[in-house]
Amino acid sequence: MSAGDSPTTRGVYVSPAAVVAAPGYARRLAREAGVNLFVLRTGFDPLSPDPLLDRGVETIHSLSARVCLLVGAWWGAGVNPAGDAMQPVCPWASYGPEWAYESHWTMRAPGGPADDDIERALRQLAARHAPHAVCLTHARFRHPADIPGLFETAPGDFEDRMTERGIAPASLRKAAHDIESALRGTTPADLARCASGKRLSEFLDDLAGAPICSRWLRFRCGVVEDSIGRFRAALQSVAPAVEFGSNAAGPLIAGLCGQRYRALLRRMDFLHPLLGYIRWHVLQPVGAWARFFAERAPGLGEEAAVSLSAALLGMEGLVLPRRLADFALAEEGLPESIAACVSRQIDLCMRAVPRKAVIAPVLRGREWPAEVIRRLSARIEEAGLGGVVYQGADFLAGPPPGPGWE
Repeated sequence: MSAGDSPTTRGVYVSPAAVVAAPGYARRLAREAGVNLFVLRTGFDPLSPDPLLDRGVETIHSLSARVCLLVGAWWGAGVNPAGDAMQPVCPWASYGPEWAYESHWTMRAPGGPADDDIERALRQLAARHAPHAVCLTHARFRHPADIPGLFETAPGDFEDRMTERGIAPASLRKAAHDIESALRGTTPADLARCASGKRLSEFLDDLAGAPICSRWLRFRCGVVEDSIGRFRAALQSVAPAVEFGSNAAGPLIAGLCGQRYRALLRRMDFLHPLLGYIRWHVLQPVGAWARFFAERAPGLGEEAAVSLSAALLGMEGLVLPRRLADFALAEEGLPESIAACVSRQIDLCMRAVPRKAVIAPVLRGREWPAEVIRRLSARIEEAGLGGVVYQGADFLAGPPPGPGWE
């Protein structure tokens, strides 16, 4: 996965249990479909690795394919905060998982005790399994559809660092109050003029009357980057040959999740942007913020709210639902809409990363139409990026014989 003479990545996400249960299917992927990287999910809780991981790694090694261990970070299924949970400081209620899937989980604070656990897991996994690479997952804040989660703090180390940067929870609460007041006192026409040419953080700054939101989001990026630097140093101290990277939110929302691609790639060997989550990472953010604006700005209709939200999130021009209720449906969208959205993010990836950086986008390998997957895969290869990783192996070798290949 590193630059130089390494082969172009063709990878799949898979659980250890799936590999152990169906080694023949794994062999087909490697021998017939050209898969040279198996990203084995170790579990979201870094201290509770999958009990079948040993056997899964052994199976992949027997295929002469590369093993990448996917290691959880600050949130996800099974991660339990131990007094270091992030808590909202703004008075905005969550719209729930139908609108913001990632609001399912409480997040541990980056930079505190959670980092000790992640570092320990990286050292232990690298020493035990000798993987070719380690890829962090959920090494970011939750997606911006979780609006209260965009403004969360935690006591202790996290708030101490906020204080050092001149950001206080009280200033975020004041910003929330000022944003509410501005929305309620602004006409739809004035709102559109205020938003013209801006992204979400700039727009919220204007409503708040101070650059607090953009400062806050930059601070969150810095917290993530500092922790990533620590994790890389820890891994290199025990396994200097193991490549280190992370998956990431797509470039349309990455900065709102605490991920600046260029800064991360100075601390990593590779990056895997998750471009396969259209519903969660594209539709839900647009829908949640459209609902937020429509509920607060008098006279702002649903279609205008959707247009406003889409433009602020860099998603203008995409084919999106017009009615707010449609954003809560469990759908990825029309095939051409999927293709257009992912193509835009591929372009952003090309512009966002240094020329020699290794960036291998992650696509859906099932559920999407095969022709869409084929076209997007070819687009990535033509762009000269580091390859493609698939969530779902159906596109590569037909339906798998059991669960876990997604």
